Amino acid sequence: MLAASALALSLAVAGCAKNTGSNSNTNTGPQKQAAIEIDKEGKTPTPAPEVPGAKPGGTLSWLEEAAPEHLDPQQAYVSDAQSIMSLFYRTLTNYIEDPKGGPLKLVGDLATNTGESSDGDKKWTYHLRAGVKFEDGSPITSKDVAYGISRSMGKYGVHGPQYWKQALDPDGKFKPDGGAISPAIATPDDKTIVFTFPEAHAETPFIAALNTTTPVPAAKDTGDKYEAEFISMGPYMRDGTYDQQTKLTLKKNPNWDPKTDPIRHQYADKWIFDFTPDRATQTQRLIADQGADQGAIMVANVAQASIAQVQNDPVLSKRTISGVGSFVDYLSINTSRVKDLKVRQAINYAFDRGAYVTAVGGSAVAQPATALMSPTLPGYKKYDAYPSADGHGDDRSTYYDTIGEKTTTCDVMRYGWSADYPDPSSTLNVLWNGKNIVEKGNQNVSYLNEPELNSKLDALQKEPDRAAAADKYGELDKEMMEKYAPVVPNYDIGVFLLRGSKVGGTFLSPLFANANLVDAYYTG
Repeated sequence: MLAASALALSLAVAGCAKNTGSNSNTNTGPQKQAAIEIDKEGKTPTPAPEVPGAKPGGTLSWLEEAAPEHLDPQQAYVSDAQSIMSLFYRTLTNYIEDPKGGPLKLVGDLATNTGESSDGDKKWTYHLRAGVKFEDGSPITSKDVAYGISRSMGKYGVHGPQYWKQALDPDGKFKPDGGAISPAIATPDDKTIVFTFPEAHAETPFIAALNTTTPVPAAKDTGDKYEAEFISMGPYMRDGTYDQQTKLTLKKNPNWDPKTDPIRHQYADKWIFDFTPDRATQTQRLIADQGADQGAIMVANVAQASIAQVQNDPVLSKRTISGVGSFVDYLSINTSRVKDLKVRQAINYAFDRGAYVTAVGGSAVAQPATALMSPTLPGYKKYDAYPSADGHGDDRSTYYDTIGEKTTTCDVMRYGWSADYPDPSSTLNVLWNGKNIVEKGNQNVSYLNEPELNSKLDALQKEPDRAAAADKYGELDKEMMEKYAPVVPNYDIGVFLLRGSKVGGTFLSPLFANANLVDAYYTG
């Protein structure tokens, strides 16, 4: 890590956070602004089209250094967890990702389409598909979805995405922890759910794709234990006990009906998630490609010492997935402590991105960043508000500590972030709107709270034309760096991973910069 020598630097955290992982077939990843198609009419076919060459059977595995902190659908907010959960949770809407790098497609998942709006985008209605069931065969109803979203607005959602809470209950009056349903959510019948917001929310189809909208059967909500006792409605379900530390095994869910699902497949007989091997071990095992590891996917990037070996070996390079992911790594400057703009600007001028990129593994895993938004987001504009003559900074130091509390004594904190959905509001508004600052669990770890900026972000959030809004966000990105300098953009996080020789169908997820697992199969 690189920072001005007088400042303390904290332990890296991530909001839709990066866990330095991803995986799959050779692919040069999403490096341009991703187009997106929205299936408003619900015309996407079910079941999902078969993956060419895929066949059923076999066991696939996932190698990661530690278990995700949360697999509770309302608590999880880290990219590795979201990739894993794609196998056993479903949401109101979701994305179809193109292995060839084409546009993302937002479609109805549990819902028949991406939603029907009225009253100037203040009211949104969704209808559930016929035949969707939990793993025990019981039908999923609108009340289960309403319960899950309401649950996210209390203590079992404090670590997860906050969009629904902020949209439905901006004044924080609703208290859900006794099992209550938000008064802003109506369920006129078992297949219909209606959201009524106090303000317009044109982005609702996107936030409906967050794991927050995963249905939870109230009778089986075991509170803290739900992290390990979660109920599936996707193609896979828990096989035995999940210890939350070392291993998770999934088996096929017999009550998942592919005719209700436009996104997922159920090719492998079993998935094994091994949460013990570190980056070096993952790399060694995938290079060796022996036994069960032929069906494995690594989550960490290839170890720095082995990058050149993998790049220069034609056999190994065919088993890589690479490209610039959707995450940006920042040094967030605590503006509540470093109050002088000129000091924050000086930190930006002094920062040596070239040395930083080299230190983390070179261009295979990082590309220098100078903007706040990822180049994969609509509206991204390339600029450098603080250029140096030779491309290198002046002074640097490395420190680690913890962040996240409003009272933190850290001045500069490393932070990795990817947009929660393909709209700049899920980066700029989340990370730098001062209205979102709370006592704990902050994503705005710059603690930037500028009324003029807050107002601009609020106005863009309400803009119904999201394409027009994206361009304005791009302009605001540059203005924020010049006027406030709340962070040092370090680099766009790259992906350079290996998969086993018998893993098919996987590719770089443009959303999570991990393997897209829903098309994966064992080649045998």
